[in-house]
Amino acid sequence: MTLTATSAPVVSIGCKLPNGFNIEVNATRDAKGVISDKYRSVYLAGKGAITAVPADVWDLWLRANAKLRYVRDGSIYRVQKNGTS
Repeated sequence: MTLTATSAPVVSIGCKLPNGFNIEVNATRDAKGVISDKYRSVYLAGKGAITAVPADVWDLWLRANAKLRYVRDGSIYRVQKNGTS
């Protein structure tokens, strides 16, 4: 299942990998902060593209994968409001 941006808060995620990257979480957080075990997946377009990702998916995925080489070397990153990583 691939998600698209919804009315839920989204963040902009950049991906410098040539073939993109799929992020997956086995839980989501609702508006009240309650975590449910609902699988979600988002494909990040590659080659420097920016993808809108639900904020809860990004936060949970990043927490679980902060030590991943692609995160540490800046290949997958959150774009700040001023356009920087």
